[in-house]
Amino acid sequence: MKSSLPLPVKHSPDISVRLARYEDVVLLPEIERSAAQSFTSIPSLAWIAEGPCLPVETHMASLEAGTCWVAVTQQGRPVGFLTAERVRDRLHILEISVEAEAQGRGCCGPHNLELVAR
Repeated sequence: MKSSLPLPVKHSPDISVRLARYEDVVLLPEIERSAAQSFTSIPSLAWIAEGPCLPVETHMASLEAGTCWVAVTQQGRPVGFLTAERVRDRLHILEISVEAEAQGRGCCGPHNLELVAR
């Protein structure tokens, strides 16, 4: 599958993507909160930083359906995630977030999203 997203993309070789595990799920809201802070610098989107996170129960349902992935460091610490649900024959993304410190390092770029698509 060929990506239609612009290249080049920074790739972080120390980040990998895997299916989420039960112990990851409780960490995902904090990653989402961290990611949302990036929007505070854009006045028209600053409200996102104050909005609610996806409930842990939604992440859990996605995990059990096999539609929740995490981007992890070499030490296994999640720094980003994609939570989705199947809708008929499609995959609907509910949330994709990368913690602020990991943003811009390519951990959820086209190369890793392509892995999810497989």
